[in-house]
Amino acid sequence: MAMRIKEYQELALLEIWAVYYRVVYLRLCIMPLIIKPTKTRRELHAELQAEIEAYLEHGGQVAEIPQGVSGRPLGSTLFSVFEGDSHENRTLVNDVVAAIESRRKTHSKPPLSGPKKRVILDDFGQPIRWEWVHE
Repeated sequence: MAMRIKEYQELALLEIWAVYYRVVYLRLCIMPLIIKPTKTRRELHAELQAEIEAYLEHGGQVAEIPQGVSGRPLGSTLFSVFEGDSHENRTLVNDVVAAIESRRKTHSKPPLSGPKKRVILDDFGQPIRWEWVHE
């Protein structure tokens, strides 16, 4: 009996050490290597401010540009996202669009003209029966 109690105590100790290893060692030693801590907005702002001050202390200058001045050189045009030389090479599709629109309009469904179901209410607004009405 005393031997069994001692075995259980040893097993319990082993389980405690296993839990300790998983919780403490892995969380404190391994996890910081895997997951980088995120910086707060205040930390990012302070870091950026320190970089700006260091740049200015070492002779860096900030040029002030008047409002409304463009960064593109004069006479330059915006780049085109479309391939091709110019607008003349494009194919007009007005007739194709018109044909599609005309086909769409011919397939419209005729309005249904049949009897409609109408509810008959009593004096208190409760439904009594349904009635078919031709309009």
